[in-house]
Amino acid sequence: MRSLIFVVSKGLEILSQKVVFSASHNAEQRFPPPKCHPGTRAHFLDTLGEWVRSKSKPTSIYWLYGAAGVGKSAIAQTISESCSTSNLAASFFFSRTDSAGLRSTLSHFFITLAYQLAISPLSSPILNRSITRVAYSRPDIIQASLETQFQELIVRPCSQLSPDQLNILPRLIVIDGLDECIDIASQERLLSIIRQAKSADVQPPFPFEFLICSRPEPRIQNAFRHEQFHLILDCTELGDSFQSGVDIAKYLKDEFSMIRQDHGPTMAHVAQDWPGDHIIQQLVHRACGQFVYAATVLKYVGDYHALPTEQLKIILNVTVPEHSDSPYPDLDLLYMLILNSAIDEQNYQITMSILSYIVFCDRSEVVIQVANPSQTGNRTPSNSSSRSRSRSRNRAPSPNHIFNHNRTPSPSIRTGRTTSPSIRCGRTSSPSIRRSRSRRPSPSLGRGTLIYSDDYNCYDDCSPLPSPFLVYLGQVSCEMLENLFSLNKGKVGALLFGLHSVLNIPAPSHQEIGICHASFEDFLTDSRRSGRYFVDTSDEAMAEQQAFYFLRRISNIIEDILSGKVNLNFEVYSTHYKSTYPKQWYKHCSQKVNLPSERLFVALDQIDTRGLVSATWKKGDVLQPDHGPVLCLWLYGNFGLG
Repeated sequence: MRSLIFVVSKGLEILSQKVVFSASHNAEQRFPPPKCHPGTRAHFLDTLGEWVRSKSKPTSIYWLYGAAGVGKSAIAQTISESCSTSNLAASFFFSRTDSAGLRSTLSHFFITLAYQLAISPLSSPILNRSITRVAYSRPDIIQASLETQFQELIVRPCSQLSPDQLNILPRLIVIDGLDECIDIASQERLLSIIRQAKSADVQPPFPFEFLICSRPEPRIQNAFRHEQFHLILDCTELGDSFQSGVDIAKYLKDEFSMIRQDHGPTMAHVAQDWPGDHIIQQLVHRACGQFVYAATVLKYVGDYHALPTEQLKIILNVTVPEHSDSPYPDLDLLYMLILNSAIDEQNYQITMSILSYIVFCDRSEVVIQVANPSQTGNRTPSNSSSRSRSRSRNRAPSPNHIFNHNRTPSPSIRTGRTTSPSIRCGRTSSPSIRRSRSRRPSPSLGRGTLIYSDDYNCYDDCSPLPSPFLVYLGQVSCEMLENLFSLNKGKVGALLFGLHSVLNIPAPSHQEIGICHASFEDFLTDSRRSGRYFVDTSDEAMAEQQAFYFLRRISNIIEDILSGKVNLNFEVYSTHYKSTYPKQWYKHCSQKVNLPSERLFVALDQIDTRGLVSATWKKGDVLQPDHGPVLCLWLYGNFGLG
């Protein structure tokens, strides 16, 4: 018995290393999740409910599709909750706006499903032992291919069940936002894996049924056209229909009533049925079936720091140009209104830089595993095969030293020295740096900490350099952004104050900032729709921004060190490299920023090269003193500065 308990416990521990806990329908990170407003979407919920409960249905996959913002996730959430005590086996809610990057990739999908099946009160008595036994006997399963994980952790355990066990096994797996898996090929790959499992002529047949919600993206549509899907697939479009308008009207009416109550005395003079049926219908017409439009209007109008009647009047007075070619003209206009109101001309540049970072970070891979920069005498260089694997996967090295001079370091992290032999999220004995989609910080790390390392043995001089903005371990918070952009404490909260209807900005400055809905990110990254608020996520644009702010950072730290204001290492993204590596930071700027912008020239011109050399020598107990002169030579050679 003890042996069995140990196997189960150890198996769950192994799986938990790769589980995306934030992807389940009841995850705290998703709170409050989108849900259908009471009394709305009744037709779709009834149809799906009957499909889930039916034991004689011919189809085992249901595809619910529709445009952005029509309420697919709300229906998926509502179905998951209603089935959580009966039919729900597992759930995974993809999201490309997840700051941790874990819900925007397929990498941990099957591990997460297997873990949920192993611990769910409904399926655990049936599948727990067989799933955990596989993880215990094959700990490398968490690194195996997706197909292998699916077969070993889900298909094979199910194939060993008796008829009685299969009869009581919960069958429903909910997959929401498949289109938000950023690797488009992975979307097709997942559907192919599911199709093959459901079409296989085996006994017993694969038992699970899938509710899949997504936009009707071309690659997803193409995958569902496969002939093997024809007999096992049901599908319904969620679009702009009469019933959608009725549902949005009810939602608006109920929520406006709540806004009136919440604002108390300031709304006491307003009629009970405010804003009236005529205004409700006007907003329904503008929504075009998009619940996200209604939700954004309500957030904007219900701002506690404004008068709701005035906020609503602002929205109603804005009209769409006659010849707009946007697929969502009213939603675009609403987003433009919010941005115009929140961003003044004086703070336009820095606010857009912050928005760009938030959006870019959502779309990019990040470093989660770093070595201890203080263990310089005990490093174990990675072998040549490691270097080969790194290059073949296009995985770049990351800069790794603490870059956070405005905060007191976590007790487990000391300037220039750390108490633990390594800082890592994952399991490896090598001090080399690896890249992963995961961004969960080590429990010992404080929020808002940028972690770097000086061990670059595993990379040669030709390795591509990663974005230095993406080495942050933890959440994109106000506190972290203030450190990154050298802003005063509280400044980010002030800059983003008027954007609460499109961004989730928690009061504690160390907690995560998130984008409320993917449609806002779509708007920002489409220049035709967002105009002056366009966020360019190309490599060139982000490299220019990174170079600009890190050069600004260099200037600030030079002044701090020479004036004795800080007692930290000279934390500059170039100084802690080995003698063969210092040109990599310069290469990052010179290769991608072929035509430096005016502000980059200004930032370069403001570098005190003599001060840089002095500051480097001043911190020579930790740094190699030749790095300051090397940077000076690079500035002179590439830009004629110095």
